[in-house]
Amino acid sequence: MQIIGDRLINYEPLTYTKNPSNLHEHIVFDYDEKNIQLALNSNLKFSLIVNDSYEAIMANALGAKFIIIKNENIIHEIQNLATYYLFDSKIAMIVNDKNDILRAIKLRIDAVIYRRAIKNGNF
Repeated sequence: MQIIGDRLINYEPLTYTKNPSNLHEHIVFDYDEKNIQLALNSNLKFSLIVNDSYEAIMANALGAKFIIIKNENIIHEIQNLATYYLFDSKIAMIVNDKNDILRAIKLRIDAVIYRRAIKNGNF
């Protein structure tokens, strides 16, 4: 499991945005075709927040570094898809504490991202 944002582990900060056009760092945004195209055209490193299996499959095909799932009801299904189809992207869950990480371990999630590691991360 990859852990982003723990105080003891070096990590690349992420920035949540609704408009990726003005940023030049690793950005996180909700799945949106227009914003994805902007990120791709600008050669930005990006991660996507997705709401269903289709968006997860597309996020992987489009080169998202992390596919972030907020809805725990679908996270196991999407992790299974990622394992079956050998996604290059990592399936990630936003966490706040050790208990959240323990839950992610039980779900066999690829990565966890502490909310504090995401600038503007109160989405």
